This record gives sequence, C-alpha cells and structure tokens, in this order.
Amino acid sequence: MRITKLFICVLKAQVTIGQHIKPGCQDKHIVYNEAYKTPAKFVSSLLVKLVEHSSPLDIFNSISMNAPVRKPKSTAGTRSDSVYAGLRRAIIEQALMPGDKLTEDVIGDRFGVSRTIVRTALARLHAEGLVDTRPNRGAMIAQPSLSEAQDVFETRMCLERQVLARLAEKITTEEVEQLQRHVHLEVKASGHDGPAGIRLAGEFHILLASLSGNKVLARYVDEVVSRCSLILALYSRPHSSDCSINEHQQIIDALKAGNSQAAIDAMDHHLRAVTDRALLSSSDKHRDIRSILDRYTS
Repeated sequence: MRITKLFICVLKAQVTIGQHIKPGCQDKHIVYNEAYKTPAKFVSSLLVKLVEHSSPLDIFNSISMNAPVRKPKSTAGTRSDSVYAGLRRAIIEQALMPGDKLTEDVIGDRFGVSRTIVRTALARLHAEGLVDTRPNRGAMIAQPSLSEAQDVFETRMCLERQVLARLAEKITTEEVEQLQRHVHLEVKASGHDGPAGIRLAGEFHILLASLSGNKVLARYVDEVVSRCSLILALYSRPHSSDCSINEHQQIIDALKAGNSQAAIDAMDHHLRAVTDRALLSSSDKHRDIRSILDRYTS
C-alpha cells in the first residue's frame, strides 16, 4: 500500500523532471524497461533520478502537494476520557460513595460536556464494575454485595500472588527505587490527605503489576484494585494508614532480597488485613454530588 501511494506521488511529480512516463520510454533521465517490472524497483530508480535532476525543494513540493490531508483529532474522545478519569478518581478516593446517584445533567454541567459524552464515560465505568446503570433509573455508584466483595478480594489475592512471583525474578534496582519513592508519597499523604492516601495505596499495587511486564495481568489488577476501593468505601471501619504503609514496605524488602515466597506471604498478610477491616456499615447522610464533582473536573 505504501509503495503504491509513493508510486502515485512520484508519477504526479512528473512536472519536476519534464517527462511523461510510459512503458518503453527512454531519455537521458529515465529508462522504463523490463528491469523495472516490480513497483519497488521502478519507484526506487525513479527516486534516484529525481534526486539527481531536481532540487530538494522541488521534490518536497511535488510529493507533499499530493500527500493526504490529516484530519484534526476529534475532541469528543478527549472530553470523554477526562470525564471518565475524573469520575473514576472520585470513586477510588471514596469521594463518591456506593449508592450515590450519577445524574447525566449534573455531571455534564460540572465537566462542561454533553450528555452523550457523559454516557460514554459512564459506560466505561459500568464495564469496570464501578457504576450500575439501570433502564429508567439512571446511573449510580455500584453497591457490591458482601458475596461479591469476597469474590473480588479472592480474585485479587490470586492475581497479586502471580504478580509477585514474576516480579521477584526480574526486578531491578531502579524498579525497587521506584516502589520506594511511591511509598514515600504514601507517607507524605498519611494523616493529612485521606483521599490521596487511599488512591496512593491502591496505586502501589497497580505499580507492582505494571512492573511485572505482563500487560494483561496489569490491566486485571488495575480493575480489581479499583473495585476493592469501592468495596472498602462500603464495608470498612476506620484504621490507621500506617498499617498499610508498613505492609507495603515489607513487600518491597522481600522483593529487594529476591525472596518471592516472602513477598507473596507479605502480600497475603496485607490483603487479609485489608479484608478483615471490612464490616457491614454505610452512611445515609445526604451528599452534595455537585460540590464533590467540582474537585475532579480539572
């Protein structure tokens, strides 16, 4: 396909060399004969002649005039991505809670987009299990049952064991330092920035998965960690973030030592501790969705 397009462009540049190209044609500039049966050979020879007898500017102008015009990228996808990212972060940081109603008009007003763009973002969140959409009832933040919550955590434990088994065999000093820098961010956010602390705690596990080198595994971990954040917003009791940070440090130490079993044991202990913090409790307090979304529109 590329050779064909180039062939057409060169033919259209015939004005540059002052010659109509025909089979069997011979002159001091171009010879088209049996030696150039294939498009690749002919185009290659023709380009050589163009370079020999034309200025670089002539060649550029001849070809660029015939180049396809690139259409500007639609901004609809970018706007939908922005709405998706903002809502997803609000869910992960537990600013939006399970059961909160997501009205298209409200979201569109806060993000400055159409309802069509909002629907696209909500559909992506629904596919990830973070939003429930029901006919004639609109969308709301998902409310997983205890049974679903247990299934999600069980699946997460299996995935993260595989992450650590792969990572312990290949982790580099630079990657250990990258994980260590992330934990330092968690320490910095601890105690004074609850939403950021929640998000960073989940992103630690997503970072581990991305470093494993398995993109499919990393994608599944990203999704299941996000769903766990939603579950903890619904079924969790207050706890000190220092516990999670210390557990993350233990995982890093085991990886640094190249001890995959110790890393897996540390992860199992960590996830069991997270699961044990869950209990059936939720708040019916009225929540102003507009003011919540305002923090996630930029």
